[in-house]
Amino acid sequence: MRKVKGLAAAAATVLLLSACTDAGSSSADEQPAQAGGTVEDTLSSFGSIDEAYDAVAGALDCDPGTTAEPVTMQIDGYLPEYRMCTDTVEIVRYENEADRTKGSELLNAAENPLPYFAEGSNWHVLVLPGREGGKPSSDHVAALAEELGGRFVGPAAG
Repeated sequence: MRKVKGLAAAAATVLLLSACTDAGSSSADEQPAQAGGTVEDTLSSFGSIDEAYDAVAGALDCDPGTTAEPVTMQIDGYLPEYRMCTDTVEIVRYENEADRTKGSELLNAAENPLPYFAEGSNWHVLVLPGREGGKPSSDHVAALAEELGGRFVGPAAG
């Protein structure tokens, strides 16, 4: 059974970036699906949380000095890797796509679900709304998702 640790109303507003590895693939620059291909086939994955952080930092100006604590969740006894980009942006890397999918389900089922986030095969980028500091807009998160070879989840960017 999935257990959630420390996910309260504030956690539901966190933008979670989870990186999912697919058979050892670590490319964040995969191409869009060809005709007949599926979106899931083209989502990027990261081999480590540091690789995901570096990719996000290139687009969102991460602060390596942030002391903000990540919001964590446990999935079937497994704790994904977490790293804060800024005081308000969290990156999550999962071991695989199935765990990322479970993480997405937990986020969407929360009492106060996140309004939007970016995801790839094994990662999420979350914006934590109950925290002080600048927060990227849905447009910025949508652009980040596209740049990293992932997808934007939420209402139309705007």
